[in-house]
Amino acid sequence: MKVLRLFFFLAIGLVPFAAKAQDGSENALGKYITLSTTHPDGRYAKGEKVQVFAELNNADFSDLRMDVLINGIQVESKPLILQTGKQCIIDTCFDNTTAVIISLYTEKLTPHTLDIGFVVAPEGFRPGYSAPKDLKSYWKKEISAWRKDNPDIYIKEVGLKEEDAEHYSCYQVEISCPQGRPVRGYLAVPKGRADKSLPIVIQSCAAGVVGSWCIATPKGAMELARFGDGALGFMMNAHGMLNDAPQEYYNELANGELRNYSIRSLETRENYYFRTMYLRMVRALDWLCTRPEWDGKRVMTYGESQGGGQAAALAGLDKRVSAVVLNVPALMDLGGIRAGRRSGWPQICENDPDNPANDEVAPYFDTALLLAFSKAEIFTDIGLIDRTCPASAVFSGLNNAKGKVHVVTYPRRPHHQPADKLIAEDFKEKILAKRYEFIDKYLSAIE
Repeated sequence: MKVLRLFFFLAIGLVPFAAKAQDGSENALGKYITLSTTHPDGRYAKGEKVQVFAELNNADFSDLRMDVLINGIQVESKPLILQTGKQCIIDTCFDNTTAVIISLYTEKLTPHTLDIGFVVAPEGFRPGYSAPKDLKSYWKKEISAWRKDNPDIYIKEVGLKEEDAEHYSCYQVEISCPQGRPVRGYLAVPKGRADKSLPIVIQSCAAGVVGSWCIATPKGAMELARFGDGALGFMMNAHGMLNDAPQEYYNELANGELRNYSIRSLETRENYYFRTMYLRMVRALDWLCTRPEWDGKRVMTYGESQGGGQAAALAGLDKRVSAVVLNVPALMDLGGIRAGRRSGWPQICENDPDNPANDEVAPYFDTALLLAFSKAEIFTDIGLIDRTCPASAVFSGLNNAKGKVHVVTYPRRPHHQPADKLIAEDFKEKILAKRYEFIDKYLSAIE
């Protein structure tokens, strides 16, 4: 990797946008400095000139520093002096597949950093791990063993607001599993639809235990059911937690049984936490495919972060999945560090570097490898300043997929969706609109 070419013709500068911090809060530094790239999507070809600009708005940051991260790993940190107005801070080109984050840092404001990213020749990224020879047969055996267990299924209709109840039914669902917690979630179904007329949309929740983003809700299922011309919308808890339980229940899980679940030390394939999480996805789909309304053709998996990782896993494990929507997906390129770059969340090797079981166990759960078994059509949005699910990790998985892939990139998206008003509007127009356009087109009525 010719990283020295990056140690740039450092003029002075940054680009226009009030940013959001990596933790999702509004970025204070972004009120004074705007960062931009010559390509609005931050994507470049090998050998193409890359320029990054900074625009300073009547402020003085004498302690400002610029950090450079290549493929998620910091390679340079140096002082940066900005003048009022727009300046070029990066002017270079790359001959290699590379993902770069430019990060400005000051102690004067909180949050302290402001980032922008770009990627060069992303089609060249490949998974850090090679696929185990028995990867497919391992999962086939695991799924087959679960299917031998006849599940107990509990369904209870839940009340909806009058305007929703006129058009939809919603059910609380629980499906027993031979190991671990049951599948638990909510199913929303458009009323008055003929048998074999609706696609399935299945979503599993993002990482965590107690936040709204990681707990299934009737509202979430309803949103899925409204996709396209209507769908069987199933939103499930990633951990098989109880639906609609008191907050104390989730707090106790987070502080007890599920504490640090994502970074627990690997021992064997059979006791790795994400094994049952993946298998619950297949269990849920098995049941959804028995619904008389399913059209027998279209199954879309949908998810963000950890939920995106599960959506990708299900696509690789089950050929019934015909479309996948991945938003900053996790659990992808778990061996990225073996290729000299930051791995995808949960950064197994980085968090437990001396564990000899990492390279024996992690490849079986790496969705970058599992996607090689999928022919589903994929839509993905990637944040080019995402340090949780790095762009290099996500591209490595997409480049391994066999189906048609649609990718949109955003240079100013961290792992969370931008919250600052100006950036959020731009993100909505450039990214969200394309995501929902893909969903609605794919899920529109079959002629």
